[in-house]
Amino acid sequence: MHVRPDRTARFPLALLAAAWLAMAAAACSSASAPAPLNDIPDPVFNDPVAKIALTGDLESFSRTLYDQYVYQDTDLVDSAVSVEIYMTFFGGPNNRGRALAFLDTTNYLGAPGPGLTGAKAIWIMGNGDWQYAAYRLANESERWTDRARQENDRAGVIIGNQVKLHGQIYTDPFPVASAQNSTIWANYSAAYAAMAKLFHGSGRTVRARAFAQGASQWSAFWTECRTLHQLVADGHVADFKCAARDFPGYREPADWVDCPADCRPAP
Repeated sequence: MHVRPDRTARFPLALLAAAWLAMAAAACSSASAPAPLNDIPDPVFNDPVAKIALTGDLESFSRTLYDQYVYQDTDLVDSAVSVEIYMTFFGGPNNRGRALAFLDTTNYLGAPGPGLTGAKAIWIMGNGDWQYAAYRLANESERWTDRARQENDRAGVIIGNQVKLHGQIYTDPFPVASAQNSTIWANYSAAYAAMAKLFHGSGRTVRARAFAQGASQWSAFWTECRTLHQLVADGHVADFKCAARDFPGYREPADWVDCPADCRPAP
């Protein structure tokens, strides 16, 4: 660190010495406690009760998510680029990768052209190339699932407030119950699905596409499923289909089937 001479003259020598000692101490401690490698605070021990209230305000939180999506990717509301929005959903083993492959393929092939309707695909994390701010906060900073997994027993009862992250033990001032974690992500999923109203209001045709084979009864997908059926009934979502094969094409009707009308997993 270089100190400007015109500024050092303004500070007492004792203060300068203290500053240099503090920097030296920080440098010595860096070997045992390296600086975080990520670009956001991690962990952040926010209160799950407050988070449930925030995400549970469906209309307000959905608007927050929508504004962040559009800020990151203005093509989502540009009629010259995207006429159709494919909102993608997933739950169950291996379906995250299938959903991401669908996003990549749709966004690559969905560029407008002669005889082609412009299309864009998104999922709860972003558009495949980036993750928006609210998701990164909940997943990478607040770490609701990591906290709940380590602080609860198998019955979902809180048994402690210690959580290990990055090889370091932290004391959590707000232990997270398994049920609270489930509620946060269920609310989050419903707000993501409800963005369909806002995209539809911007003049887009919204289609819901899901990868849910093997999704358990506890999957947040079933909350999304109920929200989506209502959005179809209200006219905000044109159709709601589940993948009939591992890697379906967004322009291939035979690759899709209607999602369960009762939003219950297959027996």
